[in-house]
Amino acid sequence: MSKLLNANFYRLKKSKVFWILLIFSVMLPLVIIYNQYNSMVKYNNIIELNKLVFGYIPYYDFPLALFISLFLSDEYFSNTIRNKIIVGHSRTKIYLANLIITSLISILAYIIYSVVIALVGYPLFGGITISINNFIFLMFKTILIIIVFSSIFTLTVSLIKNTTLAAIGNLLIAFLFLLTAFWSSSVLSETEYINKSVITNVETNEYKYVEEKNPLYPSKTERKIYEFLLDTIPTGQAFEIAYEIRTESDLQPLYSLGVIIVLTSVGLFIFKRKEFA
Repeated sequence: MSKLLNANFYRLKKSKVFWILLIFSVMLPLVIIYNQYNSMVKYNNIIELNKLVFGYIPYYDFPLALFISLFLSDEYFSNTIRNKIIVGHSRTKIYLANLIITSLISILAYIIYSVVIALVGYPLFGGITISINNFIFLMFKTILIIIVFSSIFTLTVSLIKNTTLAAIGNLLIAFLFLLTAFWSSSVLSETEYINKSVITNVETNEYKYVEEKNPLYPSKTERKIYEFLLDTIPTGQAFEIAYEIRTESDLQPLYSLGVIIVLTSVGLFIFKRKEFA
């Protein structure tokens, strides 16, 4: 395993997509801070540093989808994986080494993003507005979410050898996750009752507000389904963190671990039976 990891780290030094990801992780927070600072100056908005740190998470799967697809697909295209198998490396170790390297780089890129936010944002916006314990717990949940993303995209690449198709497939998965999380959070944010204006006098245009049942308010069963989606899919958990959505469950880290184990098991099962021409 150590030899495989060393080989992967060596490949990173020459990987253009790796360096692009790191540069992106430095430039993006600077752009975000610039925009938020302008908003603060013009509209006197209060900017919370912790929201800048975690606000990026729901959309982080898009750059990861590209990075992992391009980085791993190159091994298939160049027959590197076949050569590793020929020299005696087990398929299990090859797959796990790839998953580990993509997870580590994905976490590293997010840490770089967070550090830039902290170093540049602190003098402008002040410190975090939540407790240190809560911040650490949210960061732990975020790291698990990133590993889930890496597990999903690594599995996809193991199914699709073509670089372009793998990248498109992973981007579609990221987009579907985003839509699902957005829709679920929108439904859960509906209030049970809404105020509706009713005209009481047509001649004088007098009206009053009447409280009535919101037809879009989810039933108990629907609410449980949407909460389950938010708790289990990585982008859903990211929405909960970024937009402070509260659900009845505190088991998101366990869900993430379960998803990682299932996806890794499925990936190993497929990888062990895959033909490498």
